[in-house]
Amino acid sequence: MVTIAKGGLLYRSSKQLPSMAHLTSPAAIAHPPVLGKSRRDEDFPFGSLLLAPDMRPHVAAFYLFARHADDIADDPDMDRDVKLRRLNALETVLDGGAATDEETRPALRLRESLHATGIDDRPARDLLAAFRWDAKGGECADWTDLLAYCRQSAVPVGRFLLALHGEGPASVPAADALCSAVQILNHVQDARTDYRRLGRVYLPREWMRQVGVEPEVLGRSVCTAPLRACIDRVLGGARDLLATAGDLPRNLRNGRLRAEAAVIIELANRLERRLRSSDPLSRRVAPTPFDYAFSVSAGLWRAVVRR
Repeated sequence: MVTIAKGGLLYRSSKQLPSMAHLTSPAAIAHPPVLGKSRRDEDFPFGSLLLAPDMRPHVAAFYLFARHADDIADDPDMDRDVKLRRLNALETVLDGGAATDEETRPALRLRESLHATGIDDRPARDLLAAFRWDAKGGECADWTDLLAYCRQSAVPVGRFLLALHGEGPASVPAADALCSAVQILNHVQDARTDYRRLGRVYLPREWMRQVGVEPEVLGRSVCTAPLRACIDRVLGGARDLLATAGDLPRNLRNGRLRAEAAVIIELANRLERRLRSSDPLSRRVAPTPFDYAFSVSAGLWRAVVRR
């Protein structure tokens, strides 16, 4: 068992984790969840079969909570106040309140998982803060703002996995960078859909103003040259984050988590290059089957040699 205090989070894990069979459906384990912005558009594995079997139910509990809360925030037909009430109800259950209906049951499952593993609930609460921001229609004023959003919307995923596997503080900066990079790549992928469906703009508004474009251009079917310049600048930031994330596999002690991280890094790098060479407004740019096959093979090799 390892317990490390870092950044307000309690990292605590053990080699033998309690059973979560009563919390997670067989379907959730048979079809491992993935890391991304929405169920329809997810490209990055989160809790894949690379992870140890006794870890997967806890990962599934965290994912199902995050997926449910994100679906609330992203519902285009739900009133803002209703979204906030439902998100607050999830946090009430995390606080120890009763799960009175199916809407709050994911929070109960996660609370039981966190209690069983001794992991702090800060990652889950940070996610809820990000989803409230989404529900209120927030936007990113600049790059610093975007990174701050990622610290609540994406970084908690990595922090949870590190805590579950008992990893130490040396892995935190690279894990945070990887999660932020993946989130930003998702934002570029979904820039048109996010604007048209939800009226959201995740690209830094300061950078958009500097090239003379307004949010409305995100609703078009073709990327303009000025918007392309802004997107490339965002992708440059994501590429820098991925460079930092490159240290993650060698810093992870758990071999299975190391393999998962290495595969995600390879996949993210390939997606960044595809987004740079394609128009994300004309179609959703996503990894190809070859990208997945290459990323798995290259990632597993990196994990084995720890490079």
